[in-house]
Amino acid sequence: MTRNILTFLMLVGLIFATSAATAQEKYTIQPRFLPGKYVQTSEINSDSVTRIGDLDAKDGISSKQQQTQKMLLEASAPDANGTQKMKMTFSEIKMNQTAMGMEMVYDSTDKEKQDPNLAPIFNAMIGSEITFDLTKEGKSENFKGFDELWDRIANSLPAGAAGMLEPMKESMSDQMLSNLLGGFENSLGKEPRAIGDTWAETRAQTLPLLGKAEIAMTHTLKSVKDDNAVIATDGKIKTKGDTVEMGPMKLNVEKCDLNIVTTTNVNTKTGLVSQARGETEMDLTAEMDMPGKDAPKMKMRVSTNSVSVTTMEKVN
Repeated sequence: MTRNILTFLMLVGLIFATSAATAQEKYTIQPRFLPGKYVQTSEINSDSVTRIGDLDAKDGISSKQQQTQKMLLEASAPDANGTQKMKMTFSEIKMNQTAMGMEMVYDSTDKEKQDPNLAPIFNAMIGSEITFDLTKEGKSENFKGFDELWDRIANSLPAGAAGMLEPMKESMSDQMLSNLLGGFENSLGKEPRAIGDTWAETRAQTLPLLGKAEIAMTHTLKSVKDDNAVIATDGKIKTKGDTVEMGPMKLNVEKCDLNIVTTTNVNTKTGLVSQARGETEMDLTAEMDMPGKDAPKMKMRVSTNSVSVTTMEKVN
């Protein structure tokens, strides 16, 4: 009898242990901001090769770029609909760029390190404020400040150079960004996820300067430890190109393919995205129409590899 009781208890224990192992805890990963102030720091390192004429040439014009950017961010308390008022301010920018044996350096904190080719643009950015609404679904809407920023940059440049900014001004205007980002919802918090879960999303989107694009993303919840969730994302973007007028020149983007791999750290309790690391490969082919009646068209291909790390810290 005693042996039968022990056997029964062992079976019950085994059943409970198996159930516990099978029924994994699920987490709702909803990136969000608690009311307060934050510092966002982004570091980007990229290597590019531009090929002109022979698009499949082994070598080309190489360039390297290192950039660090800090922004101050303020988040309000949610209103009755769950929407927060957000404000971003450019506070610090550093850049080092080398190409064709030349180097350009800019540091907003050191006036002795402000290349005249970069200073007008970056000096105009420092102190500029961007505001937008962040909905409870994770959409960013009602941008304000980009139009004013582009005007500030244009006013700091010579007349001829200012005309080159028109494509950027049109593609990154307040209205364009509201239309573009307003269509993106939080893809991580739609339903609870268990460790190891993988989910995919696809969508068609018109991207600034690149035209119509097919976007495919696959997300995996890799781990959760001490309230820190790690999500790995593998993304592919394929575009069909667009035509961009840059002053007297015209750039016909034929295609631009991007492969993106990111790792995102999200606090499961507060929703703070503390770090996002991304690796991007870009392959762009285009044709440049140069000014002049008999000027030849120039074929070009740009291949870029970049690594970016963005951190967010709550300071108040």
